[in-house]
Amino acid sequence: MSEALTRGHHVTGVVGTENQRNKLPAEANYCVAGISDPRQLTQVVEGQDLLISAARPWKTDRHLSSWLGHSCHG
Repeated sequence: MSEALTRGHHVTGVVGTENQRNKLPAEANYCVAGISDPRQLTQVVEGQDLLISAARPWKTDRHLSSWLGHSCHG
């Protein structure tokens, strides 16, 4: 995120709770969403030019793995 911000990109980070906001660079926009809820993620990424996932889903979280693997093609 920091590199993208340094290069002048507008960056939005997704956090699971408001308390996690401080984990993102201060210059980044953010939104709160449950990463295991495909409906919330769909709303969050709508209109974004690029999605980079740093999430490590649990092995049992097949919904997220499937969504990330099949729903984010440009």
